[in-house]
Order: sequence, then C-alpha cells, then structure tokens
Amino acid sequence: MKVLVISPGVLPIPASKGGAVEKLIEAYIKYNEENHKVDFSLYTVKEEHDYNTKFKNTKYIYIDTQSFGYKVSQAVRYIINNKLPQIHIGNAFISRVKKKAKER
Repeated sequence: MKVLVISPGVLPIPASKGGAVEKLIEAYIKYNEENHKVDFSLYTVKEEHDYNTKFKNTKYIYIDTQSFGYKVSQAVRYIINNKLPQIHIGNAFISRVKKKAKER
C-alpha cells in the first residue's frame, strides 16, 4: 500500500528541530522501517540533510521554504488572505505540494 503524507510545512521531518506533529510522523516512518507495511511519500520542508538514504520505505519530496520565490508567495498570500476577506487563496506550502504532485 502507498501512503502520501504532507507535513504541516513549518519544521522538517525527521524532527531535528522539534514539533509534535513532525515527531509523530517520524515515529510512524521509523515503525514502518521495522515492520514494512506501506510505502510512504513524504512532502516536507527542505533541510540541509538528505534523508532519502536513511529510510528505505519513505520517499522524501522537499519543498524549499527558504527560497526567494516561496517567501514572496507566502507574503502575497498572507496579505490577500487576511486583508481581503472575500478572497482566500490558501497556504503557500500546500500550493507548492500540489504543484510538485502534478509534476510527478
């Protein structure tokens, strides 16, 4: 069975910088390494380390939240979502996940 996991988009997984949800997802991934039941595809925040080799049953797809384009998109979305109540264009992280998923 294949499972797609989308992190909250704030902290990376594995949870090297903390985060309750990130630690929970990491615990599932580690458990799955010992008892292979599913193949995970995980969308997470890009970090300086590449964890694709650490977990055999999890494929990491990284979203670069530090890029200039991402920061601009995040700022524009914040302004539109909070200053124009009749319009909601969503979250920058989820939009990048959707874009990458369509490319695959």
